[in-house]
Amino acid sequence: MRGWRTYAGAVNRRILVLAAAVLVLTGCAGTPGATATTHPPTAKPSATATKTTTPTPTPTVPAKIALASISATTDGLTLVGADGSTLAFLDYFQPRDAAIAALTDALGFAPTQIAKDGTPNSDNLPSNYLDFEGLRVLNPAMDGTAGWQFRIGIYTASVRGIPVSTVDGLQVGADAPTLESAYAAYARRIGSRLLIAIPGGSGYTASLFADDPAGTITSILVPAGG
Repeated sequence: MRGWRTYAGAVNRRILVLAAAVLVLTGCAGTPGATATTHPPTAKPSATATKTTTPTPTPTVPAKIALASISATTDGLTLVGADGSTLAFLDYFQPRDAAIAALTDALGFAPTQIAKDGTPNSDNLPSNYLDFEGLRVLNPAMDGTAGWQFRIGIYTASVRGIPVSTVDGLQVGADAPTLESAYAAYARRIGSRLLIAIPGGSGYTASLFADDPAGTITSILVPAGG
C-alpha cells in the first residue's frame, strides 16, 4: 500500500510539471510580438506653377537742365543751361509768345503783365509788356519797320540768381563812365542821360542807358536801331 502511494505521488508530480510546462509554452506562444505601426503614405504636395510677373520698366525721364544764364544780343535771346548747352534760342522775328513760354519754363515762374503808356522812342517802353522781375519781354517797335515780333528790356543784372547780359557780356549795374570810354564811338548824351548804342552782327544795336552818366548802367534795350 505504501508503494502504491509513493508511485501515485511520483505520477502526480510528473503531471504537475508537464502541466506547468504546457502553460509556459502556451503563454509564450500567445504573446504577440512587437508589431510595427504602419502609417499611411504621406502625399507629396503637387508643385504649383508660380506665375512670375515681370515688372513694367518705369520710363526714365531725363533730368531737366537748369538755366545758368540769359543773353539778349542783337541776334536773339539765348537761354544757356548749366552744362553749357543752349536750352532755347529765339530770334526777335519769332512770335513773342514763344519767348514768353521759353522764359517761363526756364525760370520756373510766369511774368507779370504791365501796361504802360509810351512814345515810339527807342528808349521808351512800349505798352503791355511782360515782366520777369526786371527782364521784360516787350512789344515790337511801334513803327514796325524792322519786322521784330518782340524786344527785350533789361532792368536787372540777374533774375533770381540767373545772370542777364547783352553784347560783350555787359550787364545792368556796370560802371557807366568806364563803358562810355570803352565804347566812345557809340556813346552820346540824350539830355541828362547816357546812351551807348553798341552794334551787333545783325546790323542792329544793343542800347545801354545810364540815368546818371557818372553812375551805372540802369537799363538795356535790345534790339534797337537799324
